[in-house]
Parts: sequence; structure tokens; C-alpha cells
Amino acid sequence: MGEFVEQSLESLLPTFEQLSHVQLFTESEVNAFVKRCRQFEYRLNKQEKTPRDFDLYAEYLCDFLKLLKSRRTKMQYWHKLKLIDRPMCKKVASIYRRAADRFQGDLHQWEKLINFLNEHTMRRELAAAYTRALQIHGRNENLRREFALWQFFSAASPQNARTQILASLRLFPGSAILYSALFTIEIHFVEKVLKRRKFITEKRGEHKHGSDDSDEERVYDEEVDDSIMNLDVAKAVVEQAISAVSREAVSDASRQFCRDFGRPGEQKHLFTTVVVTTTS
Repeated sequence: MGEFVEQSLESLLPTFEQLSHVQLFTESEVNAFVKRCRQFEYRLNKQEKTPRDFDLYAEYLCDFLKLLKSRRTKMQYWHKLKLIDRPMCKKVASIYRRAADRFQGDLHQWEKLINFLNEHTMRRELAAAYTRALQIHGRNENLRREFALWQFFSAASPQNARTQILASLRLFPGSAILYSALFTIEIHFVEKVLKRRKFITEKRGEHKHGSDDSDEERVYDEEVDDSIMNLDVAKAVVEQAISAVSREAVSDASRQFCRDFGRPGEQKHLFTTVVVTTTS
């Protein structure tokens, strides 16, 4: 077992070395950290493992990351992030991933993995985690909704977000929360296109070239059909939702959207008007 423990600790060896070199922690603190990690590794190499074994190790490393950030802030030392912080984040992610794979039927394990990856902006790993989780928990509407909204807002992939939601609606044709998510995507898509067009116009007027631009923003440079920009598609989504789900669910979806959208405006007014008019 000892050999497997040392192999598992190898990914953290550069971190252990750098922690001593940069003097963010004392030698005794680093030694105590290494000893504690080794103890957790032994727990994960037992024949019988529980979710708690994984959770305790991951939570310990997360607490250490918070302490590390606090020490960095206090000392104003922001070097060697790739050699210290990043390997630790990857280690935590691997622990949560192992737990999710071992206890696949426990959705809570997948949620902890997803939340950690999202918090630390590990997008490639997060996309893979969502995909794997949906292979096992494909009947979970909330998980499907969260993945689609993440595709849109964080991964800057409106087409993938639409594809995910539409595929989900084929499985759950009466899902109010999925219709609400699709409407949210359509509304924010129009908003982002308008904002992008305004930015390009202003940049041309000021003769700027390339500054403050990003690949994520360029997603919204493509020509967009008038039916989308005129909110006809968004309105059609609401009308389809009203015909597909119960009156009570429509009201719940309306309240959910208002909470998601977070501010008044023409788009929210359109949603409320269509719902009230159609259901009255």
C-alpha cells in the first residue's frame, strides 16, 4: 500500500518543494501538511472506501488553498502560481472525480466536482464532468439546465447551449425550467449581440484596433436572423412553453426567469406580458 500512496503523492511533490522555497509556510508547517496528505492517501488506498474518505481529503486541501491565498495576500507574493496553486487544484479535482466515478449513483458527488471545477475556472475539465454526469444522471432536468446555461454564459458557446436545451426538451417536453432556460439564452443572446455591435461601432469611430477584444466576444459577430433580434424566437419559446406545461408550472417558470434575469427591462416585460395574456 505504501508504494501506491507515494505514487499518489507524486503530483504534489513540486508543490511541497516550492512551499518551502518561497517561505509562505514554515518548514514545520510544510512537514505537517505532507504528513496529513499522506494520511489521507492511506485512507483512499483502503479496500473499503466511503464518500467521506474522499470528502475529508478534498476539503482539507481546499482549506489549505484558502490559507495559501491568505498568506499570499498578506505577503503580496503572487509568483509560482502554476507550481503551487494549480497542482493543488488539479489534485482536489482528481479526488472529487475519483469519488464521483466510484459512487456514480450519488448525484451529490458529481455536484461537488462540478462546483469545484466551476469555482476554479477549469473549463475543459468542467465540460467533461458535465458530460460524464449526464451519461449517468441524464434524467435530471436541473443538471441539464445548468450545463446548458454554463455553455452559454461561461463557455461562450450559444449554439452548444441551444443544442443541449433542445435535446433536453425532447426528453422532457413539459419541463418549465428547461423552457425558462431556453428563453433566458435567447434573451441574453440578443443582448450580447447588441452589446457587441455597439462595441464594434464605437471602436471603429475611435479607430481602435484589436484592443479589449476576445474570442468569446467574437462569437457574436456572425450575422443573426431578424426573427431572433426582434425577439420573435424568444416569444415563440414562451408560447410553446405555455402550451406544453401546466398553468401552475408556467407561473413557476415566470418567477424563475424573473429571478434569473435579475433586472427589469423590455425582455422581462415581454416574458411577463406573453404569460399573462396567454394564461388569462
